[in-house]
Amino acid sequence: MKNCITFYYEDNSEKDIFSPIAEEAKKRNFNTKFTKNFNQSSDIGFYCKSTGINLKSKHPVIFLGGMDQGRDNWPNAWQKENWNKFNLGFLPGKTWTQMWKKMSWFYKCRPKFGVFDCGWPKADITSNKRLLYRKSKKIRKKYGVSKTKYNVLYAPSFECNDKQLDVANAISKLKNCELVVKHWIEDKKKNPDLWGQINRANLNTKKILGHKAKIIKPSESFIEILPLINILITDESSVAYEALLLDIPTISVNDWKIQRHKHSILRPVKPANICFITYRENLQIKIQDMIKKKNYYHGILRNKKKIYFS
Repeated sequence: MKNCITFYYEDNSEKDIFSPIAEEAKKRNFNTKFTKNFNQSSDIGFYCKSTGINLKSKHPVIFLGGMDQGRDNWPNAWQKENWNKFNLGFLPGKTWTQMWKKMSWFYKCRPKFGVFDCGWPKADITSNKRLLYRKSKKIRKKYGVSKTKYNVLYAPSFECNDKQLDVANAISKLKNCELVVKHWIEDKKKNPDLWGQINRANLNTKKILGHKAKIIKPSESFIEILPLINILITDESSVAYEALLLDIPTISVNDWKIQRHKHSILRPVKPANICFITYRENLQIKIQDMIKKKNYYHGILRNKKKIYFS
């Protein structure tokens, strides 16, 4: 169907990348459609993955699936990607643009007609503070997130090895803190083992913290949660980069381990270089230090978002 943009996605975190583009496209008289069926044909197709799929779009466009995509292989984040199959590619900011220029000799990173530095679509709402805070207010009311307490958000890549309980136990010893938990996995059939681990972790977190723990549904927008929190804790998730948008510091724990599913290797986490690193036994102390020195930590972060986001 001509004059229609089809957005292909696997989960809500990918859908969130394209939602702002879809809104803008509608203003410009395009029809829009979201689908999880990668075998569906389209005229213009937006994707945020390039491997393991058959392109069914006449004019395919590629975005990153996350701000830290392919971080193990930086600067050549395209080693396992196939951007050369697409017509256009889009990047979120200076850091990615520099990496692309450095690796532009590599055929897999070159779409047919070019790559453009356009910013990160999910970040668009942060330039409209009134709208962002209105949406955040709804989440606060829906889940009972405190207005007066110091809110710590735990949002991992993959829940395993009792990481969430480390956070819950640290929060339990802090008087003025509450914990907000946000996982991204929402499909029980697709991720049965991880689904079970998340549910167990949430149940045990409630036992430890009671009303001091707020469990946010995976379908909620991560960006819209950010105005409600003061600190982010993650393992190696790309959400650490998105927290930069509101100058929120991120803690990662160097001796945590991560496992994508029960058949994969349990390995040490690889925290992003924008995280403040600590160890399991010092997690409570690190949270306390960030509370006491919040201006110091915010000062360190303030200019970093300009490096990652256009």
